[in-house]
Amino acid sequence: MAGWIYEVEIAGTLDDETRARLEMEFGGVVATVEPVTTLVRGAVADQSGLLGLLDQLHALGITVCGLRRLPDVGVTP
Repeated sequence: MAGWIYEVEIAGTLDDETRARLEMEFGGVVATVEPVTTLVRGAVADQSGLLGLLDQLHALGITVCGLRRLPDVGVTP
């Protein structure tokens, strides 16, 4: 199952530990720092996986500013 690629924009930056934790827990998720926000981007297998990622961000007290579904460019979960 290929799934969809989502990009979640969050307020501020993630520390190295949190970024590594998200990348490990959600597989192909990659976090990159933008000027004032951080983009967390990766393949999500299904809606349950997307909700899991959003729940994890919420549990960490991270504010989600935006969510976009991107075209699949060959990234697998």
